[in-house]
Amino acid sequence: MSLSTTVTDGPLTIGHGDTIEHFLTGQKGQPVTIHLGSGEALTGMVREVTGPLVHLSDLTGQAFSDAVIVTKNITAVLVRAKTP
Repeated sequence: MSLSTTVTDGPLTIGHGDTIEHFLTGQKGQPVTIHLGSGEALTGMVREVTGPLVHLSDLTGQAFSDAVIVTKNITAVLVRAKTP
């Protein structure tokens, strides 16, 4: 999967050679929904990306919960690309 770092107030774009880790690094401090190969989806704030891992905090629907996700298990990342 490859995505590029984008500003969440505009359309998403991808570039040749981009990685999911690079995209998520650009989303630090922003809310995202991460879909996993298992079919599960987690929504939270991107806190840290360290190569093979991403730390999501403030998980939606799971009070006082954070998650550490193995990036190779990510199948999609949803971000708010445009404000209404």
